[in-house]
Amino acid sequence: MALKVGIIKSSDVSKWCEYKGADGDVQAEFKVRGIAYKPFQVAIERAGNQISSKGYDVMVKDEDAKLYHELLMDACAAHLIEDWKGVVFAEIVDGKTVESEKPYTPENASKLLNLGDIGISIWLFIKE
Repeated sequence: MALKVGIIKSSDVSKWCEYKGADGDVQAEFKVRGIAYKPFQVAIERAGNQISSKGYDVMVKDEDAKLYHELLMDACAAHLIEDWKGVVFAEIVDGKTVESEKPYTPENASKLLNLGDIGISIWLFIKE
């Protein structure tokens, strides 16, 4: 007699997804991992733990504290987005708009999601 157990190794799944504007034209492409990606799940758990550990005293001023949705976007930036193509940042430098195509880094992705004018829309797209 024997108990046969199949051991399942977690697989990393990602795919390129087209981000389209309102007119239906492709504006950028994102290589996105699935939400079951373990490092993402760990980051989400840590975000919840961080909020719980800070307590509920709203009178305490903490300049470094992040809002829960910022932690979720950072988790998405670092773990769900794997790469991108065609992302251009338009930033004001010395009073002029400077456009530059940025490579994917977790820091650039966090900037896109947290500070970009369409960051929430892109976050929702990535989480689909």
